[in-house]
Amino acid sequence: MEKIIRIENLIFRYSAGGEGQPAADAAAADSGINAIDGVSIDIEKGSFTAVIGRNGSGKSTLAKNINALLLPSSGVVYVKDYDTRDEEHLWDIRQTAGMVFQNPDNQIVSSIVEDDVAFGPENLGIEPEMIRERVEESLKAVNMGEYKKKAPHLLSGGQKQRIAIAGAVAMKPECIIFDEPTAMLDPKGRIEVMEIIHQLHSEGITVLLITHFMEEAAEAERVIIMDEGKIKLDGTPAQVFVRRDELKKMSLDVPFAVELAHRLRARGIDIPEDIVERKDLVEYICRYR
Repeated sequence: MEKIIRIENLIFRYSAGGEGQPAADAAAADSGINAIDGVSIDIEKGSFTAVIGRNGSGKSTLAKNINALLLPSSGVVYVKDYDTRDEEHLWDIRQTAGMVFQNPDNQIVSSIVEDDVAFGPENLGIEPEMIRERVEESLKAVNMGEYKKKAPHLLSGGQKQRIAIAGAVAMKPECIIFDEPTAMLDPKGRIEVMEIIHQLHSEGITVLLITHFMEEAAEAERVIIMDEGKIKLDGTPAQVFVRRDELKKMSLDVPFAVELAHRLRARGIDIPEDIVERKDLVEYICRYR
């Protein structure tokens, strides 16, 4: 299949004392540790990949290298065959791989919802009539059309995150990188955002989800586990989460369904190893009874 992202032996090290970097990354810089240490992965077009790891594992740094917010210390990152180090193709890269951050307030720049969604396309030099169409389509895609004249600061956290997603969608990216988009939301908001992510994926958009919620990672097609700047595990959710003991050693939990299935097996109940989502476990138990 076609590869939309190719990462070859990526190494990234923050400069010591760099402003605005996370505390874990600042500590890594001061100690001379690579935040990303020799990572090589390919992301297929149209796929849904989740990247998980504890704080300081390098997952958000990886995301920012893909979007060219950070540039490799060594190695190379290609987005649709564009080298992220090539400044001439910076906008091509960011139009191909849009990004949604953890805090929507850091991404919202306008005082009216529809103006905020239009901000990205305007910077791409798109014709006004086409911008209006994109704004309408993007707000409809995240079920926020009725709020287009509202002020973002009057919206809930989940609604703000949907506006941030609409802003990314309006740029018509082939891939969207979600950097812990549900971390600051309540359970209802997390469910809403995950539903939108699944909808976008069903429409052919490549999804790269950075998350620390195992339940969210279990919904992806592929799960990558990072630790100390390296890739430790890579496979389907079933292939990764079955390695429960290894994950525990990396201070990571497993999805609720995986933990419960493990305990049921210990009591002599035959539960398939490939069950990682709650709905599948409930369905199997109901049939088992």
